[in-house]
Amino acid sequence: MWGIALPTGWDEDDDADDGVWPENEGAVHAFLEICSQFRTVAHFDGSLQRTGLDYPSAEVGLRLAGVDVTPELWNAIRVIEWGVLTAHRDGEA
Repeated sequence: MWGIALPTGWDEDDDADDGVWPENEGAVHAFLEICSQFRTVAHFDGSLQRTGLDYPSAEVGLRLAGVDVTPELWNAIRVIEWGVLTAHRDGEA
């Protein structure tokens, strides 16, 4: 699925309630269009740190993908961005 290895025993057709909620699908799809547009800082030890989305690049990516960005959608994308940054900071991603 999307080039991501699925966990053992996971059924792609399973209708379990642990997926993306319908009200969040638009934000997830929009985020996936721009998920490569993070700004990154290189540290002296060679490690990299994501600092957040490059908003001008994200705006262009969304526009070129034909996504109509409303203030509500942009806020939802930023919530996902914050989750990604938190997961990376906490070593969960």
